[in-house]
Amino acid sequence: MQEESKSRFTNHGVFTDESIRDFIAEAEEQLSGIEQEMLALEEERSSRSRVEEIFRHLHGLKGNTGLVLSESEKPLPRIHPLNYLQTGIHAIESAFDHLRQPAAPPVTDEEIAFLFEALDFLKEQVSAFREGALVPVRNELFLARLGLCIADFEGAVSAAPDVATDVFRDAAGQSISAARAFLKEIHAGSLNGLKNLHRCVGTLAKAARYAGEVLILDPAERQLALVEEALRAGPGVEQVELLLALQKEIESIFDSSDHPEASPQEPSGSQPAADTAKGVIRVDQHKIDELLRMVGQLLVLKNGVADLAARLDGTHLEEGLRSELRGVSESLSRASDELREAVVTLRLFPMRNLFKRFQRLIRDLSISLGKEIRLTTQGESIELDKTLLDQISEPIVHLLRNAADHGIETAEARKALGKPPHGTIFIQAFRESSTIVIEVSDDGKGLDTAAITARALSLGLIDDASSLSEATVRELIFHPGFSTAASVTSVSGRGVGMDAVRSAIRSLRGTVSVRTLAGQGTTFQIRLPASLLLTKGILVESGAEEYILPIESIRDLVRIDARELRDYRGMQLAQIGERTLPVVSLRSLLGIEVAGRATRAVDELLSVAVINHAAFPFGLSVDRFQGEMEAVVRPLETQFCGFEICLGAAILGNGRVVLVLNAEEVSRRVFGRSETQGLLEN
Repeated sequence: MQEESKSRFTNHGVFTDESIRDFIAEAEEQLSGIEQEMLALEEERSSRSRVEEIFRHLHGLKGNTGLVLSESEKPLPRIHPLNYLQTGIHAIESAFDHLRQPAAPPVTDEEIAFLFEALDFLKEQVSAFREGALVPVRNELFLARLGLCIADFEGAVSAAPDVATDVFRDAAGQSISAARAFLKEIHAGSLNGLKNLHRCVGTLAKAARYAGEVLILDPAERQLALVEEALRAGPGVEQVELLLALQKEIESIFDSSDHPEASPQEPSGSQPAADTAKGVIRVDQHKIDELLRMVGQLLVLKNGVADLAARLDGTHLEEGLRSELRGVSESLSRASDELREAVVTLRLFPMRNLFKRFQRLIRDLSISLGKEIRLTTQGESIELDKTLLDQISEPIVHLLRNAADHGIETAEARKALGKPPHGTIFIQAFRESSTIVIEVSDDGKGLDTAAITARALSLGLIDDASSLSEATVRELIFHPGFSTAASVTSVSGRGVGMDAVRSAIRSLRGTVSVRTLAGQGTTFQIRLPASLLLTKGILVESGAEEYILPIESIRDLVRIDARELRDYRGMQLAQIGERTLPVVSLRSLLGIEVAGRATRAVDELLSVAVINHAAFPFGLSVDRFQGEMEAVVRPLETQFCGFEICLGAAILGNGRVVLVLNAEEVSRRVFGRSETQGLLEN
């Protein structure tokens, strides 16, 4: 009992780090698969194929759990998450086995709800295992519905012979299938195939020991010793041929026709060997990050060689050498660009991995709010950097909860307005140049601009609402603590926490804007760079210093005559294209004074970058554009934490360090000026 009272435990020393990492990754994939099939089953109540897919994922998770448990040489606490998983999955399979029958009636609402409750139970155990937490049973009624009680978890490993048998079947099927593939590699002289075969036989031996299959354990361990001897001996692999006899012994243990999930041709689990056979290799993200860091160094060298070639081109160096250097520089540039693209691709994952998480969220919100809400998605194949994908999830969840709670009306209200009874939330992703755009839209009632204005007046955020533009009113919802909700709900309040959403997106070098139409809905648009680590930008000069301006923040690059600038209410305006835009000097924003230059020449040509901004574009004037470049952004040291106007630093090819500007912070400083606000509101 003393052990049970502990809230934490350690997996290290009990299970190998590789086993922990692989199990968690595979378990999360299987749980995600179960959830997607359940959501589909809720729409297709009579689909036996959906039910079979759910059971296939459950069976694979149960088998993997048993294999990890077999590594432990000492009893685990009875409330250890793996004990809960193993015994719980077996009970879930038994409770819902009737759904697999050919003549089973359509799945009921109660069964669907119970399935989702069971899924949440499994998710909690996997999360607890990952975090090293002992989670006592919180819902004994749920266990009772599964036909279980607390005592069922006592000695869970030894108390579930059916589970042990299933674990063995899964492991045997996977090992046989993989071993056949590796034997072919061995015949071709591959030492790597022999190493993989060693892993397969080792897995089989562990599963046999776990299940008490003595008839298999002894020959498996003998074969394991032979493979180890072959590894020590080198290329000679004649001894390994005895594995074929072992395969026949294994296959004779059970009739594969009665257990199709254990068929060697269709292994149900997700072991590393199976991943290898499918051409999938799991790689730690830190290794990819380190590879990208090295690519960054290569980009610096590439830029350095290009800079050297340019500087030598006008010298008296022999033309043949100059030509050869240019050729080397161009070849290095192509090779480094291809390598960069390949490495960056390793970090990219499709948006569908993110969108899948939201289907369950909207389903649960629809039930809890008593509304009919559907979620539709578009652009699932658009790929985003893994870091961005993980960190953008929370802001989008906040937008979805707001839309469901305060954007979508009730079915009765929608019918009265002539709308369909069900509301729709739409998420789409698309690529726009080097930017990824994500839009979260709803067809609800839209933002109440009158309520927003009244609330802003009561909070003292504005003095006069009569001159505010609609865009300025919409921006008010991003003010910290701003809310127009009459009462606080457990889900959200339109505007509550929107400052946190914007802050989170800003930290990812992104922007968020909102547009709305009364009675028709609201759309939040998020714009993100394709990568956090690599940036394409324009190298600019301002006040004898160089900076990189990220290209995704630039709408256009223009040269304008200084005589075209017009002063208006303390701001300078210029006609750029078809619009009149404010123009702000980067030097003035950074507080840079240029020695020996008191005024600008009247006829000077200004280099102006038109910056995209959530509400209004504006012009940022610099002394000179030096050209486009690509660089790895390195974070600034802690002593520069207050220097928000810069994202980080990059190294040029000549070794110089330049700062990478944060266009969002530049915009905030421009539009934070009272004279700018007054100008734009009029």
